[in-house]
Amino acid sequence: MNMWALISAIVFGIVAWVNPRGALWLVWLLIPTYLVKVSVGSLPTNLVELLVMVSAMVMVIKYPQGAWRSFWSAVQSVSWAGGLLLLGLIIGTAVSPDLQLSLGIFKGWFVVPVIMYWLTSWLLGREDLNNYISALILSTIPLSVMANWQVVIQQFVTVDGRASGWFASANYLSMYLVPILLLGIILVQTGKPWQRWVTYLAWGLGGVALYFSFSFGGWLALIGASLVWVILYWRRRWWEWIWGIILPGLAVISQWDSPRLQAMVNLTARSSVSVRWQVWQTAMLIIKKHWLTGIGLGEFRDQYLSYANQLFSPPWETAILHAHNVYLQFWINTGLLGLAGWLWLVVKFFYRMARQFNSQTIGLVTAMSAILIHGLVDSTYWKNDLASLFWLLFAMMAVVTRPGERAN
Repeated sequence: MNMWALISAIVFGIVAWVNPRGALWLVWLLIPTYLVKVSVGSLPTNLVELLVMVSAMVMVIKYPQGAWRSFWSAVQSVSWAGGLLLLGLIIGTAVSPDLQLSLGIFKGWFVVPVIMYWLTSWLLGREDLNNYISALILSTIPLSVMANWQVVIQQFVTVDGRASGWFASANYLSMYLVPILLLGIILVQTGKPWQRWVTYLAWGLGGVALYFSFSFGGWLALIGASLVWVILYWRRRWWEWIWGIILPGLAVISQWDSPRLQAMVNLTARSSVSVRWQVWQTAMLIIKKHWLTGIGLGEFRDQYLSYANQLFSPPWETAILHAHNVYLQFWINTGLLGLAGWLWLVVKFFYRMARQFNSQTIGLVTAMSAILIHGLVDSTYWKNDLASLFWLLFAMMAVVTRPGERAN
């Protein structure tokens, strides 16, 4: 282990021992630090994974009986849905020719986020929720500042001149920002004054960053999820949510003749939509040939071109990392069982909200809706921070709908 990583682990371990909830709050705040790579012996990892594992080990050592009971409770809460997803992941690992890559995906995008889910559902109560959402909101501020600074100095990480913060893609920026900024609705409605002001700051900086990311999927998720919030929150005042349909519709119509939008929807020339259209058709061909098991975790990038060449001569893009659709990506990576398990988890999430309507559950559903809507055009799970965010939303919903918790 690198010396600075060892020191970080020791210091964080002491913090976790003295104040477990405070340590977990820091984990939420530092989710974007998955980009800081470290190693434990020969095992590659990153800073946030290291902090999660240290926190889990401290809790197991300090509270062995409580750790076992809470872990078993977390397992029961995902029930058969989690079992199906686990089976799909095992199959996806087994069929993958690159075992090291598959195990890394299994660890980083499932094991670590599930541990975060377990710790959250164990340590938090409903009264803690706003403080932890504040950590997520705070995590967006330096990211948005950096993205906006890229615009000011006109120096971008992306080749197409779109704001992305420290991510390699502008879409990565929007996939992280939008669900978290929507969680800010909960703080504005139920939070303390400082939490509301932090949310307003994050909304301002994040809104500008989102605009200059020029992420169609991000705006689609923001508008669609906001409409979900309007319908749920004003469900007894039909005239309110009708305007929630009309206004976004007018916004789209007003931009219909813009050159950028017309270029995006033109399937006869190379554009983000035409590239995605080819990627989706290629993904469906892969699924047709491997509908049960998929092709294995992390294999889409390596196998994409061989399948794309069967449909297009030549394809618009020759190197594609993912299927630009979270549902297709789950099917390709984990097979039919993994997709079914993940979708079942999503259904369980919404079912929990249906049993208890309040500002918190509606806010959580709004954020999850952004992930699912954006997932139609991008892979909104298959990345360390996005996977963590999905499981934290699931954990927060489990906490606020737990029997005995007082509604806000």
